Amino acid sequence: MNLTKNRKKRMIRMKHNLRLSRIAGICAAALLICPAAAFPAAADSTATFDDGVVTYEKIQGGLKVVSVDSSTTMLRLNKDVDGMPILCVGQEAFSQCSALKTLTFSSGITEFETAAISGCTALTTLELPDTLTKIGEGAFAYCSSLTELKLPDSVTEIGKGAFAYCDQLAEITVPQGVKVIEPYTFQNDLLLESVTLPEGLEEISSAAFVNCLVLQELNIPASVKTIGEVAVVACPAVSAVHVAEGNPNYRSTEDGVLTDLDGTTLMFYPGNREETSYTVPESVRIIAPYAFSYSMSLESLTLPDTVQEIGAAAVSNCWKLREVRYPETMETIGSSVFADCTALETFTIPEHVKQIESCAFMRCSALTGITLPASVETVGEYAFAGCTAMTAVTVPETVKTIGNFAFGYDAKLAEDGSITAEKLSNFKINCKPDSAAKTYAVQNKLKYDLDGFDPNVIISIAISAAAVLLLIGAVWLLHRRRKADTASEAANEPAEDEEEYSDPNYTSILGDDDDDGGDPYDRSYGFQTGDDGEQSRKRPNDFQWDGDSEIFPDD
Repeated sequence: MNLTKNRKKRMIRMKHNLRLSRIAGICAAALLICPAAAFPAAADSTATFDDGVVTYEKIQGGLKVVSVDSSTTMLRLNKDVDGMPILCVGQEAFSQCSALKTLTFSSGITEFETAAISGCTALTTLELPDTLTKIGEGAFAYCSSLTELKLPDSVTEIGKGAFAYCDQLAEITVPQGVKVIEPYTFQNDLLLESVTLPEGLEEISSAAFVNCLVLQELNIPASVKTIGEVAVVACPAVSAVHVAEGNPNYRSTEDGVLTDLDGTTLMFYPGNREETSYTVPESVRIIAPYAFSYSMSLESLTLPDTVQEIGAAAVSNCWKLREVRYPETMETIGSSVFADCTALETFTIPEHVKQIESCAFMRCSALTGITLPASVETVGEYAFAGCTAMTAVTVPETVKTIGNFAFGYDAKLAEDGSITAEKLSNFKINCKPDSAAKTYAVQNKLKYDLDGFDPNVIISIAISAAAVLLLIGAVWLLHRRRKADTASEAANEPAEDEEEYSDPNYTSILGDDDDDGGDPYDRSYGFQTGDDGEQSRKRPNDFQWDGDSEIFPDD
């Protein structure tokens, strides 16, 4: 009996152990399938500590720098701390270190996260580890005192705006393993003179080089497959762009102008060329946005009729530009195309243009006059704002839409890029009655002159005249009625001393013959009445008036 009970207990234990074994096997399989990083130790994901200057966070395999004492002026980070290697500099780790002047990293660090060293405005000396592979977005942005930066060959990835606003940085060489220059990588690097791009680079994104004021040349490797249409903008010192032979998609002309391979798209015209005039080749069909912007010497530009598209701000900020020949076949003048061309005095809008987009001629302060052809239907907002030399404009009635501040306003840019508008007191619009231009003038309280009769004015005058006539007529009728009422009242009132007259020979006008059955309206002046009451229609022979006697003598 006891033996049987023991056997049952052993059987229960064996089944329980078997279940535990199966569960353990499942867990082991899960650990093999899933990455180890998915199940970090609790201490690795949450623990932080500092050494009085630097704060670290434990991550898988080592440490991450998460913050640094803002008063630090010099710092050298060792390879490891307490036997744990430093692998990463975290997001904004040095963002408060405005006093930091010298920073050195030992080997081992592989990544700088977003804005890792951004804002170190006093930093002049920076040594990067030879193990670094990834530089995050804005990692070195606003290091405005940094004059030299050597990137290790191990770097393969550079994020957006990585070196933006490094005002003093003079030159930089991009490592061989980098495939893409991201947008804004070199934005506002005001003193950057030279950038070396490696063979193996595949893409230069739009706005990669923005406001690099002293950048002189740009050499494009043959490996580059993609160039953003606004890759270089506001770099007025560039005298030429050179594309290496064998590039499958792009080429540069003999005079250093960047185009696509077949020459149909003009992408960038160097702003520091010596020539003062330029004629776009007839092979060109597209002018890219900002293609001619910030040209320092261009005074005359000819755009042939073969051009079919002109991008936004294509000829903006050409401060010496005085003369432009615009394609006769174009139907649109695009957004900001000639904005801030402050020397442009006249411009002929072709007869086929239907639309003038926003800011097209904004702040062309020397523009004295403009003629809008009858083909124009739309004028965008701020289109001619800031054209302070323009005192009048004639707007045809074909224009159906006029944007805010299109005419009659000055325009200024604020630091944040917003536009402020102020009304010009001496500006006038010449327009047709009942037109969009008149409506615009009225709504904006601008002076205007009408060309032709305004039916609304005529109708208004007619209504006013009719109202005056009706008023006069009403007064006249009222006067007549009052006069008639006064006469009626006077006729109905008896005289105070009136004597009743009675003559047996005549029927009185005041008599009432109703009592005798006679006609109350019978009147017998000067007619004789017989004894029988019958009236004779003949005047009595003895009826005479001597002129002195009264007609009705007293009895």
